Amino acid sequence: MQTRVLLLTLLALGAAPPSAGRDDPTDALRIWTATFERGRRALDGEREAELRAILMELRTFSAAGLEQSQASLLSLFDLYGAGHAAARELERERALAGERVLALAESEAEPLIDKGLSKWVASEVLVRREGPSAERRAAAALVMRNRRTGEVRLALAVCARDPDALVREAAWEALIGWDFEAAHTLYLEALLAEDTSSSAALRAAAEAHFGQVSLPLGSRAEGPLLEIVRAGLESEDWRRASWATALSHALADRLAVPVLVAALERWMDRALSGAPVRRVQNEVVLALQDRSGRRIGPHPERWKTWWAAVEAGDVEPRRGEDDPPETRAGFFGLRPVTDRVTFVIDRSGSMNLPFTGNPLEGGVRSRYQEAAEQMQKFLEGLGERTRFNVVVFSDGADAWRANLAQASPASLKEATSWLLRRRPEGGTQLRHGVERAVRLRLDGSVDLEHLETDTIIVLCDGQTAEGLAWVRPLLRRINHEARLVIHCVQIGGEGDGTLELMAELTGGEFIQVQPEGDGG
Repeated sequence: MQTRVLLLTLLALGAAPPSAGRDDPTDALRIWTATFERGRRALDGEREAELRAILMELRTFSAAGLEQSQASLLSLFDLYGAGHAAARELERERALAGERVLALAESEAEPLIDKGLSKWVASEVLVRREGPSAERRAAAALVMRNRRTGEVRLALAVCARDPDALVREAAWEALIGWDFEAAHTLYLEALLAEDTSSSAALRAAAEAHFGQVSLPLGSRAEGPLLEIVRAGLESEDWRRASWATALSHALADRLAVPVLVAALERWMDRALSGAPVRRVQNEVVLALQDRSGRRIGPHPERWKTWWAAVEAGDVEPRRGEDDPPETRAGFFGLRPVTDRVTFVIDRSGSMNLPFTGNPLEGGVRSRYQEAAEQMQKFLEGLGERTRFNVVVFSDGADAWRANLAQASPASLKEATSWLLRRRPEGGTQLRHGVERAVRLRLDGSVDLEHLETDTIIVLCDGQTAEGLAWVRPLLRRINHEARLVIHCVQIGGEGDGTLELMAELTGGEFIQVQPEGDGG
């Protein structure tokens, strides 16, 4: 404790820190980590300065020898684990604190691992169940995720079958993108197993993994992956079908294309019965377009003709003239393909500013009025089979309906009138609007049975009150299963990165538009 007080004093005076003294900095770091884990407060300047001082002393301590380096690394794994847990919490400031702690721990651990400790971590931390705690082993797995050596690969493979869910999930995340047969098999074995206690984390990791690799011809993983993809695409659950489409990326054309074309035909038939399936249809079409380089569109028979010609050797798989892209309704330039959409629209005071028109000549339309008009035109273009809802946010959030409504002329008129009656005022609490749109429960979970929407369109015209720290933890927690795509429109140039991050993390599109006469 004396050392830490001295360090803080010296740092405040601009002096260099002393070398390791009587106190062991690993003990100080463990105390700090335990205090952080128990605390619910944000990471204020004083507490962060204390942590940085301890880490500075830890560097000197670890340079004294191998034993000190190993002890330092273990304490850093514990710190990383505490930060990793906090970064996933619902409370915004706590999540932000976790992200900062996590980054500090990893930056300090990397140089130690580089000094030849990779093999030691693999054998003495990752696979020794009787020694390190599950939390420490999980943190070590995540820190080692880019150390693609033989011993680390083997250790992570062992952890991926560990009886402790925390260790398994960390190993699944760490192995994402490792292109070797055993990694593919590990994911598939877990997906096909009856135990689904870690199903959400596993499905997310498997989707990310198979989205980055391509199975070689003759791979033992081909058959099991094809089985999972086919079952998912045949399911009537659109979320499962969407996930299966993403997994199909790793399969060779000869396996994936027939299954994707059959799925497109099946989901087109469901559309004829009135089922809301446009989002899945589009994802299957995009998967086929990615393989072929062709814009054939949602036409199963034409895809069958193309594939028959490929198999006969009459055409190259990825050559040919593109069809022109289909014209679709747009919202400020966005053209998402969906028939279940929720709009989340800013009604803060700044939305009263002009969007178009000359104030001196009359006929001015505000940003808010422009949003209402473009929403109505977009929904008219999608047609009456589309179902929709509207959420507005300022200092709080209000929804037009409890559930999605059919986009009939009467509903569109009612929704637009409701929107325009809520005049812009107040601040920009975007988080309230998003949480209302996803029907977030008080405990932070999502009721998937009653979450009808598959697409959210957010419009905001400035910096949000909360900043962007809440976005990643929220989406990490809910969107593995909800599979929402969030498209974002920013009016003007004063955003804070929140909209870009939401779009990036969900596979949506972000666009920025400038009001007339706004040169910003």
